[in-house]
Amino acid sequence: MRRMAWNATLANGASTYANTCPGLKHSGAAGVGENLYIIWGGKLAGLVTLGPTKFYTYGPVGYTFSSNTGHATQMAWATTTTVGCGYQYCTGDKSYFVVCRYWPPGNYVGQKAYAQGTTCSKCPAGTKCVAASGLCA
Repeated sequence: MRRMAWNATLANGASTYANTCPGLKHSGAAGVGENLYIIWGGKLAGLVTLGPTKFYTYGPVGYTFSSNTGHATQMAWATTTTVGCGYQYCTGDKSYFVVCRYWPPGNYVGQKAYAQGTTCSKCPAGTKCVAASGLCA
């Protein structure tokens, strides 16, 4: 599984889309994965504890993508290496609209989010194991 890094280009695109306050409608941006969140009447800091992984218990290791798990699996997709997020306070419905984009995208129907195996046993060429995290970078 790859370690993710912040990507300013993805963040800029996510911010631009968030600024339109479109509600829970995906942007259709090509070549990226995308998660959307709306927080009504709360604080944006709550997003950290309200993320989809808190409410989902994964099945067997290497769990296969389905529409029920899409937001959680996109964040944990083994080959995704970069993420960028943006947000906007939308005055019309008094909510925070948050967009996160991922590259390369994951969530391919019928494919596994990650492969079962020993930590760092399948690091791609040009990467190495970071022992502290158990991720390939």
